[in-house]
Formats: sequence, C-alpha cells, structure tokens
Amino acid sequence: DPETGWRTLSDKLSAPVMRKKNLEPATAYTFRVRGLPTGPAAEWSSFSAPFQVVTAPGPISPSPKLESFFAQGDGNFAAQISWPATPDAVAYELQTRRMN
Repeated sequence: DPETGWRTLSDKLSAPVMRKKNLEPATAYTFRVRGLPTGPAAEWSSFSAPFQVVTAPGPISPSPKLESFFAQGDGNFAAQISWPATPDAVAYELQTRRMN
C-alpha cells in the first residue's frame, strides 16, 4: 500500500509460519498478520499488533535463542515469523514494511 508502506508478502499461507529471506543488515522491519476463516462469506480478521525486528549491523553467528532473525551464509539476513494458529483459519496474510 503506497500510503501506509505495508506490502503483502503472501496472502496464501496455509500454516502460521513464514521465513522472510534477504533482509538487509542494520535495518528495522515490522510485521503484522491476519487470518481468513472458513466459509463462503468469510472476511479477513483485523491485523495483529505490529512487531518489529532489527537486523544486526553485519554477519552474526546463529544462536538457538535468536528466533526473530538470523544471518544466511551469503551475508544477508532472514526472519522466521510465527504466530498462534487460528482453529478456523484456512489462510493467513502476512505483511511487512521497511522502517528505515
């Protein structure tokens, strides 16, 4: 959305997890998610509260405690995003926007 800066990463996720690759070093990213319940007249839920991750300024060693973002072998960063499953959701939409 040009007005808000939010960009849909996918609106066809069938599980409550997604990995966002190729994040830039020393950059803040904000994510939010919403679910689509089953049924012919189903409408998307409201978005979750946004949460922010900030990538490290350079390559880092992966750590089992580091669950929001990590360094890839090529020097880029990736974030694995997960959220609680909604029992009646058949799809999820995850959006992001670049903060700086």
